[in-house]
Amino acid sequence: MLSKITPDTVRRLNGGDIEAFNEIYHACYVYLCSVAVYYVHNRHAATSIVNDVFLSFWEKHATITYPPVAYLRRAVQNQSISYMRSRYFQEDRLSDTDAKAWEWVENFILSSDDPHEALEQSDVDRLIHEKIQDLPDSCREIFIARLYDGKTYAEIAEQRRISVSTVRVQIKRALDKLRDNLDIQTFVIILMLIR
Repeated sequence: MLSKITPDTVRRLNGGDIEAFNEIYHACYVYLCSVAVYYVHNRHAATSIVNDVFLSFWEKHATITYPPVAYLRRAVQNQSISYMRSRYFQEDRLSDTDAKAWEWVENFILSSDDPHEALEQSDVDRLIHEKIQDLPDSCREIFIARLYDGKTYAEIAEQRRISVSTVRVQIKRALDKLRDNLDIQTFVIILMLIR
């Protein structure tokens, strides 16, 4: 789909052609949502981020250059950072550990031109994934639904036909086991992502 965007599409966009904008939107939307989900671990937030990026993209349509995908990807990464900052760091001061973990997350996002490739190459992500796989089955499935699928406790409870308090207990068990098996910086990264 991304290959369908041509220099002519961008020239038409520069001239204010809404159809050219629609072509770019439809060609990039799913990819950009996957980029946002990769960072914010929440599909609803990801779609909101991507739509905000496209709104800004349209407002700047006259100055967009070919190819637009790199611009859009970087804008989604920046919006993801803004989302995470507003969600996790509303306090005036962070602990030293929190600040270091956040610095790592932000640098990771900004240095990743291709988030899927970065995910595969990330030792931290690989370590987290390995430790999650060591969790008991039910605990692991609930934790993955929260961390990677961005589901709320209520959504997980409804899907699994269990109480919200049972979901909370399973998440706490998972976090307790992960805290015991990960270094503090990696564990803080998980805490930031699972809130």
